[in-house]
Amino acid sequence: MGKPPKYIEQDKTDCNEIKEHCVVSSYLWTNAPEGASIAIMEVIPYSNDWVLQRFTNITSNPKTKIRCFYNDEAWSEWIDA
Repeated sequence: MGKPPKYIEQDKTDCNEIKEHCVVSSYLWTNAPEGASIAIMEVIPYSNDWVLQRFTNITSNPKTKIRCFYNDEAWSEWIDA
């Protein structure tokens, strides 16, 4: 089994820039799902050019969205998980 993900805590986060295996907590997001605020994003790479991001708002009504980076080209749209 591989190493556990790295934990990153920061104020401002651009989701498009994070492709390494990690868990990120932040409250100022760019390229995140609409309405993002205090949240946690899990990043799970299959390889450098195939990556899954799972984004969960930490609110009284939590919602999780996912998207993928594929073929080393582009991010998909955020969709309900």
